[in-house]
Amino acid sequence: ELRSVFKDTAYWNPNIQTDQSGRATVSFVLPDNLTTWTIAAVGSTQDTKVGQSTQEVTVQKDVIVRPLLPNILRIDDEVVLTALVQNFTNNQHDFEASLAFDSGEIQSSQVYKVTLKSNEMEKVSWQILPAQANETAKLKFTLKATDTDQLIDEVTQIIPVRQFGFEEQTVETGIGNRDYHLQLKPSIDHSLSSVQLSLSSTMLGSLSTAMTYLMHYPYGCVEQTTSSFVPAVIAKSNPTLFAEALDRAEVDLIIQKGIARLTSQQNEDGGWTWWFSGNSNPYLSAYVSEYLLEAKKLGFEVSESLLESAKYYFQSMSTFAPDENQPDLCASDTLFIKNYGLSLFGEKENPQIIKATCPLDTDILALAVISNYANGDTNPDSNGLNRLLDQAQTQGDVLFWPEGSKHNFGSKDASTALAIKAIILAGGDSQVAARGAQYLVRNRQFDYWSNTFATAQVVRSLVELSNLNRVQNSNLSYSVYLDDQMIDQGLVTEVNQLMKQIEIPLDQIKDDGSTVSVKLNGEGQLYSTLVMKEFNTDRQAVALDHGLSVTKTIVNEKGDNYSLAVGDIALVRITLTGLEAEERYGIIHDELPSGLVPINQFFKNEQYVQDNGSDYRHNYSLSGEVTENGVILSLYQVSPDQTEYTYRARVVNEGVFFVPPASASLMYAPEIYGRSDAQII
Repeated sequence: ELRSVFKDTAYWNPNIQTDQSGRATVSFVLPDNLTTWTIAAVGSTQDTKVGQSTQEVTVQKDVIVRPLLPNILRIDDEVVLTALVQNFTNNQHDFEASLAFDSGEIQSSQVYKVTLKSNEMEKVSWQILPAQANETAKLKFTLKATDTDQLIDEVTQIIPVRQFGFEEQTVETGIGNRDYHLQLKPSIDHSLSSVQLSLSSTMLGSLSTAMTYLMHYPYGCVEQTTSSFVPAVIAKSNPTLFAEALDRAEVDLIIQKGIARLTSQQNEDGGWTWWFSGNSNPYLSAYVSEYLLEAKKLGFEVSESLLESAKYYFQSMSTFAPDENQPDLCASDTLFIKNYGLSLFGEKENPQIIKATCPLDTDILALAVISNYANGDTNPDSNGLNRLLDQAQTQGDVLFWPEGSKHNFGSKDASTALAIKAIILAGGDSQVAARGAQYLVRNRQFDYWSNTFATAQVVRSLVELSNLNRVQNSNLSYSVYLDDQMIDQGLVTEVNQLMKQIEIPLDQIKDDGSTVSVKLNGEGQLYSTLVMKEFNTDRQAVALDHGLSVTKTIVNEKGDNYSLAVGDIALVRITLTGLEAEERYGIIHDELPSGLVPINQFFKNEQYVQDNGSDYRHNYSLSGEVTENGVILSLYQVSPDQTEYTYRARVVNEGVFFVPPASASLMYAPEIYGRSDAQII
């Protein structure tokens, strides 16, 4: 019988009811794993007596084929796949070992003859060349005795076959008549690439690409988990404004996953830190709490104990507040954050007068204004609103606010968005808020603002402003041209009119470049965003340096002079340099060649490497997550000096493999980034 169902957990039943004698019977079908299963049972009585027991069950066959596979395959890699074949009978038998592959070529013989004595094991190998992308490619391994039909084992393994390459994205935005110049790289895979133009009659409608960017952001520190969760909460709260976003994204699932992940990331003291360990950060904890509470208001299940712990975290924070006998002293930033955090939970605190002589960044000042107003101080002189307005800086006919601390993910975009939110919630001048919003729209260069945190703040502030000021109806027509050919046209007559995304046909973009033109006629405004995603398959891609230089080497952990062989531990070294000054919050994203699999440091059997007796974690020098075929490494600090980051991988298959580039960027200044070159190993 063909074996194709392989699981780590064979059966789970949390609600078994026994009879009066304490006995119960369950039945289930085991997966196709040939292994020793541990059956663990835990029981309790109504009077709280408990017991547990385990029992082992071994599943085996007379003959076995055991494939040794990587996690993925890539097109054009020259891969040697190996299977262990074993004879557990009491007699010697002649066998045929064969391989069938539905997504490429088998370059060696497809069938091998092998003689196995009783309890003997041999290794059989096939050289394959993956040829077509297929997320569910099938490899069928068969071991069959030639002298009897009773001895056979067949295993089908599903494995993704993917194109070699890496995604590159460019985004441009515009208002009114606009020309976008396109130049596709000759090495892109058209099936994995796209050019899309989004149009909207209001600045609010132009947020859809930013919301999509956040909801599908690939990394997962606490801030980014929250920021990817924010637009889903906002879309759920404003279904008429974001009907299109609701259609495109599984908003409920995103919110539920966000709640689950943030629950797992909460510290014991009730707060949250940047990644999974370290002291809780008040600013970040307030940000997380705000949107968990918003999700609860929308009807999603958020643990009461989680929220109570978060509230207790703010209640127990140690802060400094000067009394009336200390007129020259300033309250600590954490006091304003504490009060803001408690205001989210409906806890009233004494409003804190904002002294003109005390330095206060815009982001903290905005939170202070909101919490003071919530605590009953409606005087703009004492609650900080007038001081916030005084901090605004003019750029033409628009306003912006200076960036806050890097520790708080500061940027001009985030400060401006928080200032808009504070002005609206504290009953300030909506025209001032509108001028800030115009700055944000004009200065957007990508499908996001400065970073994930800023983008989430901008989305929230523009929604608040839109709910305050309803825009008048438009009356205009638009036409979209690719070079001289019209590819779309339409009328805009309503506020928040849903407008489809326009797919630019890649096969009509000229080799030497083309122009997409948006042309308007009539009264009203039109906002456009062009997103170009290119999946670059250049196997000779050179390194790219936009303020950050990245190099990547893969060597044997035994030493640089050793070659890599199946079973060895490879040391992946990623070196960063080029920054002009130390920065906070960086990210490295790396994919391994398909003959290697990443070693997960969180598995106890992988924490120590026996070859040299060293602690496994010694070179895994930072927080991170192990992915399907690589790692995401999070850097709390990024030094201007040359710095090497390392992680380990195991060699599972021999062959010749293309090595994807490693990429690195600053999370809160993503325009500073780099990637290594493509390699062959």
